[in-house]
Amino acid sequence: MKKVISEDIVAGGYGQTFKVKANQTLTIIDLEGEQVVDFTAFCQPDDKEFLSMSRSRAALMRKVFTTGDTLYTNLSKPMLVIEEDTFGIHDSTYSSCDSADYLRYGGITNHRNCKQNFIDNLAPYGIEEWRLPDPWNIFQNTPDMSSIISGAQADELKHSKAGDSITLRFLRDSLVAISACPFTLKGFNGGKATPVKVVIQEEAE
Repeated sequence: MKKVISEDIVAGGYGQTFKVKANQTLTIIDLEGEQVVDFTAFCQPDDKEFLSMSRSRAALMRKVFTTGDTLYTNLSKPMLVIEEDTFGIHDSTYSSCDSADYLRYGGITNHRNCKQNFIDNLAPYGIEEWRLPDPWNIFQNTPDMSSIISGAQADELKHSKAGDSITLRFLRDSLVAISACPFTLKGFNGGKATPVKVVIQEEAE
């Protein structure tokens, strides 16, 4: 049986950080459906080691990870295991949305974005913008980003539903940062940014 350490709601379009100890689990729940969550994590106390999508893809020899998979750091060491996953499709290839994306795809300025969420939330820990790795895009199904931007496949893709969740068991003490993605152009995120729930648990003694 697990006991709950913390429960938090991250508002749609915003980000938050969490400290997770080895052997604890972190669960992300999509409360309303179709909400992508950009995710990154840094080992503690040495944050020069961090979750790496490229190393995880190389180790698993694929670009989509799901239940039972172990994800790796930039030093090719195991960092976390996907314990449960109700959706099963999480992109590992695209960067966080930033101000340039809004300008490029919609001519929009001063829009919230995942990159800025990471910058703001990780700054108190001394992690600067240039150190941000490419994220793991939880609940993001993007086989062809160009099609999503054009809207050509927006209605054909499988999307996460309200209540879909992913549970990660950490093998290392970690600092986790997430962003409930604000990108809403061309129907992405169902056309609106919505909140997600984050629950940290550990085995009860």
